[in-house]
Amino acid sequence: MTPIESKVHRQLQDGSVWYSPHFIDPDDGLKHALRTEPTNRAAYVEALRQRLGSTDLRQRTGAIALLREILPDIGADRALAALHSAPLEPGQRPAWRIEVADLEQAAARALAAGATATDIHTIAWIKQLAIERPYRVFMLVPLARLDPSWLLANSALVDHRHLAILTSLPLERRAELIDALAPWPPEEPSSLTRAFWRRLPPAEASRLRSLIWQK
Repeated sequence: MTPIESKVHRQLQDGSVWYSPHFIDPDDGLKHALRTEPTNRAAYVEALRQRLGSTDLRQRTGAIALLREILPDIGADRALAALHSAPLEPGQRPAWRIEVADLEQAAARALAAGATATDIHTIAWIKQLAIERPYRVFMLVPLARLDPSWLLANSALVDHRHLAILTSLPLERRAELIDALAPWPPEEPSSLTRAFWRRLPPAEASRLRSLIWQK
């Protein structure tokens, strides 16, 4: 084990390498190191990549917690290969609180958000999860960006409430999903839906609302 690997290992075991009153979990210290030690970043990233497939729950939890941070360095498909080097079962709880209380879901959400159209293995995996897992909405939103044709062909997976899927599609393909999901239930305004529509350019919000509720 190299000195860098040893530091990463100890930090994820007990948080003893990078310590601060501002750090809550072991991954906080490593995130700080990744951002403040540029000469060592590549070595830290590689050590974390290897730990994506660790059978030590603390090591794997830390690597998955930092997956969004290191993904630009390694790419989604390389991260997925490391992740799948050891079984990762749905519902496996992390060693400490991270984004969600399911390591598979946390890893999938990070990979889906950071994948590009060239990450063919990651895209295939998140398509499988979109079909099989109850957290499918977190896969469908990026799939609308990564493979809109697949998303539209599998529109039965989409819930009317998940408007973010609609606006993740290319502008020119949003009407296809609206038609596929017709008829839409009556609008039920809420603070969340109002905030959603306000995030869109007024003309696009008006166009989509007209297609959905004023046909």
